[in-house]
Amino acid sequence: MVIRNILKLFFIFLYKAQLSCAFKVGILIFLVNILDLIIKSIKIVYMLTDSEIKDIKIGFLVKKIHLGIEKNMAFCLKEKGISPQQGRIIIILYKNQNDKINQKDLENYFNTTKGAISGIVNRLAAKGYVKKVKDESDNRNNYLSLTQNGINLYKVIRDSMDKTNEKILSCLTSEESFNLKKYLLKVLEGLDND
Repeated sequence: MVIRNILKLFFIFLYKAQLSCAFKVGILIFLVNILDLIIKSIKIVYMLTDSEIKDIKIGFLVKKIHLGIEKNMAFCLKEKGISPQQGRIIIILYKNQNDKINQKDLENYFNTTKGAISGIVNRLAAKGYVKKVKDESDNRNNYLSLTQNGINLYKVIRDSMDKTNEKILSCLTSEESFNLKKYLLKVLEGLDND
């Protein structure tokens, strides 16, 4: 009902507005595309039958949620001029402040190459978020730690992650939220058993 009234007012505006025909057509095409997206999202969330829901693959849902979280994190980090991968390294270094973490540890953790990690760490160091500390027993080895700027950045990342988490769970009751976490942990446990 609300959408119909909004559309009605919009069409009256377009009819009475002193705009060129081509501009009016462009606006209508834009509006149709927006409405199409809204209708698709409504169908996805509210109009699925039980059998359609049963057919949805868990991996698909997890991937869609992951992409949404990544997009949110990328938006937050873009303001600070760092990538999501750099943000992940900041998080790992913060959570392991009492341990000696080197680039090899990060390579193993992220399952990536030495060159990729080296590039990311060098960029973070150049921006003043990470410092390299020589291992006194082996000069070839550098341990990584966060600078005060890196610690401050972690707090910004953590805040963004908390807000994203709240947004994800806002449509659930506290009991549903608890059960969702419990089920996801059970799925993770099942994956780890293979």
